[in-house]
Amino acid sequence: MSRRRPAPPGAFERGERRQHVGTYVLAFLFLALTFVGALRVYGLGIGLLIWLPGAGSLAAVWFLYGGSRFRAWLRWLTMRRLEGRHFAFDNIPVRIECTDEGIFVNAADVFAVLDAPLDPAAARRLALRLGEAGFARDPDGQWWFESGALLAWLETRGDKHDPLTRRLRNWLERDTLPPLRRAMPGGADLPR
Repeated sequence: MSRRRPAPPGAFERGERRQHVGTYVLAFLFLALTFVGALRVYGLGIGLLIWLPGAGSLAAVWFLYGGSRFRAWLRWLTMRRLEGRHFAFDNIPVRIECTDEGIFVNAADVFAVLDAPLDPAAARRLALRLGEAGFARDPDGQWWFESGALLAWLETRGDKHDPLTRRLRNWLERDTLPPLRRAMPGGADLPR
């Protein structure tokens, strides 16, 4: 499983970034030239009264746009370590990531929900049982279940006497994974 760091909001391609900088430079030049023109034609008092409403309306648009982008950037800055999609089962967070290879669920979160330890021996047993495609370790050392392998493992693990495993499987199978599958490119073709 390959994991990519999410790009910060507002991270544009180089050409788009140049276009935005050019737009702001041209807008600043326009405001400066209109200010100088209003001062020359009408003088300081009346020139400011004519120029300020137009400049204020343009600046308000820039401040609103910049403020919302600044808020999105601050949110990205604070939440960037929490990658993936986050869901909660019985108030226990479960990280789910959608990649090009499929949908992956964090194994430590699954074991936290099941109130069982994920020790290295259990991880090795699962890696042997589910294979590289079903249970993989990312570059950060975290173990991830592939969604289909997780559902199959939960089905074999849960029996009539383990309602928590059945509830977790039903939550994943019915509530959580279908919207993620539909949202992925080619989502209708993914195995259920």
